[in-house]
Amino acid sequence: VIPLNSWIQDSLIGGGRIVGEVCHFIDTCSFLTGSLVKSVMASVVRKDDQSIPDEDNVSILLAYANGSTATITYVAYGNKSMPKEYIEVFANGIAMQMNDFRKLTIFKGSRKQKFSSANQDKGFSAEFTGFAEAIKTGQPAILFESLYNTTLATFKIREAIKTKTVVSL
Repeated sequence: VIPLNSWIQDSLIGGGRIVGEVCHFIDTCSFLTGSLVKSVMASVVRKDDQSIPDEDNVSILLAYANGSTATITYVAYGNKSMPKEYIEVFANGIAMQMNDFRKLTIFKGSRKQKFSSANQDKGFSAEFTGFAEAIKTGQPAILFESLYNTTLATFKIREAIKTKTVVSL
């Protein structure tokens, strides 16, 4: 839980949790699906006293242009001893689980492969390498269309929370 007086909770400065943090999860899902978000739906855990903003505990369904879907559950509630980030991916004949960017299990056919690392690899080194390469070549590391789509999706999620409807991008 981040206090209400924190900069990240200020929609004008930090954008709130969806614009300021959930955007990274949307980027990850968009990368994994290889597509752009076309619509969003969201539901929140509401607290009558508003001591925690509604968007701090949200379930989001993203529908992609290529037919893929992604579900993001972003919660401030819970327990800190539980791993922070967990990803499951399901495709034709394959499934993957990643736990805290440290453990990866791949299920393919009758095989199960496990990989683990003492360090979390959230891609920061690759990000800097991509940024340096973009500067050298003049080619963007991330296409503007993808950046725009993710940003628009965050605003549409906030709209979906307010309207309780599916919102198209």
